[in-house]
Amino acid sequence: MSDTEFALEILQYEEADAWFEYRDAISGKSEEVYAETEQRAWNLLHARLRALDARRSSLEPAAA
Repeated sequence: MSDTEFALEILQYEEADAWFEYRDAISGKSEEVYAETEQRAWNLLHARLRALDARRSSLEPAAA
């Protein structure tokens, strides 16, 4: 496995972690707490996913 392939795999784990953190932030909450936290958790998730996409796109030209 090359360094680039390894880095891409690590990014996949980080993406999964971001989704799990989102799920944990919103699951099992009362309706009131959910309404307060869901948008913030969604925004955080999207920020993390955008950062991961940027890191991934910088690696993909090296993989080609």
